[in-house]
Amino acid sequence: MASIPFSTLPYPADPSANLTPFSISVPDEELEDLKTLLRLSHIAAPNWENSHDDGFFGIPRDVLVDVVKHWQNGYDWRKWESTLNSFPQYTITIADDDGSIYTIHFLALFSPNPSAIPILLLHGWPGSVLEFLPLLQHVRAQHTAAPAELPYHVIVPHFVGYGFSSPPPRDRDFSHVDNARLVSKLMHALGFASSSSGYVVQGGDLGGATAPVVASLDPACRLVHVNMLNIPPPEGVDVEADV
Repeated sequence: MASIPFSTLPYPADPSANLTPFSISVPDEELEDLKTLLRLSHIAAPNWENSHDDGFFGIPRDVLVDVVKHWQNGYDWRKWESTLNSFPQYTITIADDDGSIYTIHFLALFSPNPSAIPILLLHGWPGSVLEFLPLLQHVRAQHTAAPAELPYHVIVPHFVGYGFSSPPPRDRDFSHVDNARLVSKLMHALGFASSSSGYVVQGGDLGGATAPVVASLDPACRLVHVNMLNIPPPEGVDVEADV
C-alpha cells in the first residue's frame, strides 16, 4: 500500500481498530457464476407493458436485453477492479456502542499537507463508493505532480451492508443513524477527531440523510454539505393546502 500515492495516514490509527490495507480480488468463479445467471435468466417476450419506452411500467424490454448482453459480454470487471485497486483502500474494525463489531471498507486519498482538511464522503442507496470514483480520479490527477498541495484528506467508506463492509445485524433494524454513528467512530479511529480542524462530511441520497446525523452526534464534525435533504413538514401542517 505504501507504493500507492496518497496512502500515508497523517495520524496514527487507533491500534484497536486493526486498520488493514485492502485490495479487491473477486474470484473468477464468481464472475463466471454471474455470466451463467445472466445467460439462464429468462426475459419475457415483448408485450404491451414492456414495450413502452417511457419507463412507466419499469425498464423497457429492449433496454433490459441490451443491459444483460453488456454484462454478459461487454463488461470488463477486471479493468474496474484494477482501477479501484489503484487507490488506497483499507478495512478497519469499529466497535459499536453495544459491543457489536463491524468491518468498514473505505477508499482514501491522504494528503502530506499538514493543514489538509478531512472530508468524509457518504454514498447513496442503492449505491457504493463508485459514486465518487470520478471525483477521486480528478483530485488525484490534479495533485499527482505536487502531492503536498492537496488541501484535503478524502475518506470514502462503504456503509455497513454495502460493498466490502460488514453486513448489518440480522436481529434488528439497522438505519442511517446507526451508520452515522459508525462512520463517526471511523473518523475518530483515523485520528481526525483530535485534529484542530476536525472534519467535514458530504452526502447525497442515503448519505444526505446520514451526514446531518453525523454532525449531530459528533462535535468533531464541523460542517455538513448535502445534495439531497428530506425535511418532513411540521406536525399538523397541511403543506399542500398552504401552497
